[in-house]
Amino acid sequence: MSGSWLTKLSPAHTSVDVAVTIGTDAESVVSRLGEDALRWADFVGCEAAAKVIDTVPDLGSNAAHFRLIRRAIVSTVLRGVLLVAEGQADLITEEAREAVRDFARRGLQFTGVFRAIRVGQACIIEHFVQAVAAADLPNTATEMQRVLHVLLRAFDSFAGAIEAEFWNEYENGLAATAAARIQTIKKVLSGAVEGHAASEELGYPLDQRQLGIVAWSSGELGAATDATVRQTVSELLAALGAHRTLLVPVGAGAVWAWGTVPAADRLKTASVPTIPQDVDIAVGEPGEGTAGFRASHAEARAVERLLRLAARPNGSGVTFHQDTALAILMAADLDSARVFLRRTLGELLEEDPRTQEIRATIRCYLDEGRSLAKTAKRLQIARNTVTYRVHRAEELSGTSLSTHHLLVHAALVLNDYIDTSAE
Repeated sequence: MSGSWLTKLSPAHTSVDVAVTIGTDAESVVSRLGEDALRWADFVGCEAAAKVIDTVPDLGSNAAHFRLIRRAIVSTVLRGVLLVAEGQADLITEEAREAVRDFARRGLQFTGVFRAIRVGQACIIEHFVQAVAAADLPNTATEMQRVLHVLLRAFDSFAGAIEAEFWNEYENGLAATAAARIQTIKKVLSGAVEGHAASEELGYPLDQRQLGIVAWSSGELGAATDATVRQTVSELLAALGAHRTLLVPVGAGAVWAWGTVPAADRLKTASVPTIPQDVDIAVGEPGEGTAGFRASHAEARAVERLLRLAARPNGSGVTFHQDTALAILMAADLDSARVFLRRTLGELLEEDPRTQEIRATIRCYLDEGRSLAKTAKRLQIARNTVTYRVHRAEELSGTSLSTHHLLVHAALVLNDYIDTSAE
């Protein structure tokens, strides 16, 4: 048997309640390595559970949650001991699966669950390394390398199994709750239900600052799955600072979502994670309470409508209302919007490469407050080139950039979304 040092495992203190460890794994560890190894696993599990909940408080809001997490981690440590000792053991346990199913049922974000896994993993590996070092082996470095190799490979598989378990449980519970939730949400959006009663029914706090999101799977071949869309929305809400989230499927590959976000003047859009191909996301602006819940959702829907009009797809996958409010207003009357574009931009609307280059330069020039120097620096071209393209844009559009720069700027913004060739 590898790892004879495992027989020397002993907890840092002896006040651990070993009653939390039951089952055949505990019996196997005791029969092979003794009672102290079991108590060591219990001690490590207790410490790791405390660190997990300290890092991700939503996972353990009461004593029952703590016991569930502790039991899951202790069972994982016991499997780890058997794996290091014998080289053949699956790190995932039924206790760990049950814990992650509970997380999914409580509507917790997978990003938080994954973070908890990383924290627990780090704590467990740290204790194994300390145990190897304390054994004072003649080949400590070699044994430590072996233990790390075994555990890291096992935890890689463990994380994949946990993720699959989470989303499987999420899918199983989703169908049962989605219909009732969407009916309650529609009542909230219509103003038919307010306040505490709606919060209780949804299991989501409506009295906090709300951020609304609409997401959908786009594209034909390789379109994103329902699970991909939901997971992407969860990750985006986490990146934007949401503490609690509400996700509801509203059709194939389509999700309405909300998150409670901290007070701030503007969203930190720079924190947007990478969005998978064929997922489009529209984000409203934060608003307070139930009114903010409605308003932010309405803004996200307005962004969605704008994106569905777009002749050119949005490159980032995420579009914020705060960046598209002007285009949304101008696109309210499509016929008038197209007339405005043709009248303001004229031949600058052509799609040949040269005209596209001029149009992009003029957009940058107007974004930079008509500064030739800033435009040249941003685009990394000569100032004279910017000057030439400004003059050429005026010739193509028939519109002066000196006297009508606001109209041209607005038209270029609108042109990102409206196809003037459409009837």
